[in-house]
Amino acid sequence: MAEKSKKIYIIILKVAACLLLCGVLLPVLLYIPFIQDFAKDIAVKQVSEATGWKMSLDRIRLRFPLTVGIDNLIIEQAENDTLLAAKELLVDVKLLPLIKKEIDVNSAALNGGKFSMLS
Repeated sequence: MAEKSKKIYIIILKVAACLLLCGVLLPVLLYIPFIQDFAKDIAVKQVSEATGWKMSLDRIRLRFPLTVGIDNLIIEQAENDTLLAAKELLVDVKLLPLIKKEIDVNSAALNGGKFSMLS
């Protein structure tokens, strides 16, 4: 009986270790430039499909702790009307709302850019 409970204990420890590793490893992976480039391609595709606007950017960089830097961002309407053009866009977001699939922005900075308001 003792050996059976020992095996169950080891399995529980392995599962807990995997969950802990995933909980720590996945957020750390988001700071790796290769992963960020992969996420950029997905984000551009999703935003373009959801809005119908053409979007292009050179790169997205996640900076510690939760500042998103976007370089050379251009967002255009279908008629080639530029809504936003920025050399750099920095957005500082809060962590806890992200868990609830919400975005709460602390601050945003637009460097070397221009934007047009829709009416």
